[in-house]
Amino acid sequence: MEPACLRHDTADRIVVPLLILQGTGDAIVAPAGATRVNERASSADKTPNTYDGLFHEVLNEPEQDLVIADILGWLKQRA
Repeated sequence: MEPACLRHDTADRIVVPLLILQGTGDAIVAPAGATRVNERASSADKTPNTYDGLFHEVLNEPEQDLVIADILGWLKQRA
């Protein structure tokens, strides 16, 4: 069975609105992976957000208010 994670090699299956949040300091998931997912996703509505210096858990960083504001803004635009 395939792992339940988003993989760039199957990203073409994504057709729903997609918000990508990636910290450039992430040592667990390479930021280049988020770029590949964004490039390969089939969704017409893709929003990649990169946060300079943030690590893997962008919602657990001191800048979390910025990340939350970005998420809420993205959701409000689509509500």
